[in-house]
Amino acid sequence: MLSYLYKKSVVLGVLLDHIKLSSYQATRTQQALLHPTKTNLDNFFNTTLEMAQQQYEWLVQLPDKPNGLHARLDNLEAHLNNITPQVEAGKITMRGFMFSVPPANPADAQTKISGSVHVVKASTEEEIWQLVKADPYTMLGVWDLEKATVSPMKVGIMKPM
Repeated sequence: MLSYLYKKSVVLGVLLDHIKLSSYQATRTQQALLHPTKTNLDNFFNTTLEMAQQQYEWLVQLPDKPNGLHARLDNLEAHLNNITPQVEAGKITMRGFMFSVPPANPADAQTKISGSVHVVKASTEEEIWQLVKADPYTMLGVWDLEKATVSPMKVGIMKPM
């Protein structure tokens, strides 16, 4: 029993260095630290698992491969058919494209597209990569995944232009 409690207490200390706690979670954590019984530690770990299932916002930047513009434009409909249900479900809260340089005029905009950018709600980075890999732009070689970035973030303000 002591070995079990010791191992969970060590893991508990490591976890506390990496998470922010609500008052409810803080109470469970305090109980687990002050009174490391099996029940208190189990309660804490259950709370931690609940936290792990929370959804976060992620900034996903997906640059196009060189000379990928034609493949992008030719497969736009397939990409939109894939992404639209995720937007409607609230999984993707922002989507758009990046420019290599600011376009001189609206007609010039299409020739300056250099990649895609999304804000996605997900629990883990792995979930984001699954979403990206299932997109037609990935399967058709439009996006350069070696240069792609996925960063956890928190949107402060988002309003349409």
